[in-house]
Amino acid sequence: MTPHEIGALLAYVGRLDPRLLRTDEHEAGDQIGQWYELLEDVPAVTPHGWDARVAARSHILNSPYPIMPVDIARRWRAYQRDRLERHTDPTPAADPDDQAAWQAELVATRQAVASGAAQPVAH
Repeated sequence: MTPHEIGALLAYVGRLDPRLLRTDEHEAGDQIGQWYELLEDVPAVTPHGWDARVAARSHILNSPYPIMPVDIARRWRAYQRDRLERHTDPTPAADPDDQAAWQAELVATRQAVASGAAQPVAH
């Protein structure tokens, strides 16, 4: 997520749980910076089922503790693990004699599935 997306997420979370709302501009900037440290590699949304707002809302509904950025990062990791566990690598279109191209296609497919850009493939 970008700092702008994190700011939007924190505004949403602040409406759901006022304990996290920061009204001072300096405090809000510090909070965005802190959250960015853990969430810079977590997307706000993906085309196939991930939405950080849904993860935040679920935490707020199910936990008595205020949400922390690690709560969202852990849910993102669980989302990635689940997708990869359900994925069966399709046979690459690359020439099987070209080992580098074959492996590159497998890696690219797995990365697309893990990032939510592509759906898992089941045989």
